[in-house]
Amino acid sequence: MRGNRYYCSRLLAKGIFHPGLKKDKRINLKNPHQSPIVSYNSFKTYVSIFDNFFAYLEIEFSLKNFQLIEEKHIVSYLIHKIRNSSSKQYLQKIVSALGKLEYALTVYSTKSYSKICTKNKKNAYKKKFTYDFSIRKKILKIANSLDLIESEQVDRTYSNPEEVIAHLSNPKHRLAAKIQLVGGARFVGVRVIEFDQAKGYFHDKIEDIEYFQIETKEKGGRKGNVFIEINDYYELQEYFCKDTFEFQINYQEYAKDIRNACQKLGIECFGSHGFRYNYTIRRLIAYQDFGYTYMNSLKSVSQEIKHTRTDIIEGVYGR
Repeated sequence: MRGNRYYCSRLLAKGIFHPGLKKDKRINLKNPHQSPIVSYNSFKTYVSIFDNFFAYLEIEFSLKNFQLIEEKHIVSYLIHKIRNSSSKQYLQKIVSALGKLEYALTVYSTKSYSKICTKNKKNAYKKKFTYDFSIRKKILKIANSLDLIESEQVDRTYSNPEEVIAHLSNPKHRLAAKIQLVGGARFVGVRVIEFDQAKGYFHDKIEDIEYFQIETKEKGGRKGNVFIEINDYYELQEYFCKDTFEFQINYQEYAKDIRNACQKLGIECFGSHGFRYNYTIRRLIAYQDFGYTYMNSLKSVSQEIKHTRTDIIEGVYGR
């Protein structure tokens, strides 16, 4: 399968898009249009999720031929979404979309294999791809049973994030948490930071503060700059001066350190994403204090944290 992820996601979705197909044909397992997409709104939703999933595969696995998707990729993506506090409703949409993707890949693979065999019988030995993404339902069931996902998106800000950060035992974790709190980065944005990501000083007129900036690539492969306090950047430079020329942390160790800090303080733990939530609230207030309307504040903060939909911000942080 060739082409960028946007082309591939639409190509696959179109392969199983049959608007207006009658229900009796949709539920007939012998029908070639088994489990099709029949609604245009559903088509757009599935394409959006395919885009996001494919971007994740490119970043985490360097996978660009999406015919090679395996069960391990499904597991990794769903765990990633659960760790990043996706709501129950959104996670259910993802699970449904991955089911459609399984069917779409099967249809595409079958057609491609048939063309190869018809065109040149010598190539008939070539592998016909098969897919089984049923693990997605098991993961959703386990996540629900262990209360790992919320029934709806909720405010998960820390009442005193600086105190939580101060109680982290690892200096690397303290630095990563401060970058998330000050700049709004996701964990993937602070997991590895390399020297060439440094983008220089920047005066933020909204808060009237001089920051340093680094460029990060996060959800959906979106790039953008995040703020770092100047003293924190000096600390970050020390890691750049070492042999690896990079700053790196482990997710499990980082998450455990945050849980332990919250336990010591006797407060609920919202993970590293909680620092990002605190950033969003701070910036929403700062934009409105600067004179922006509420909606324009939402749009600006949405862009800063690399979201494209303001309703996500409003739903999670509505004030």
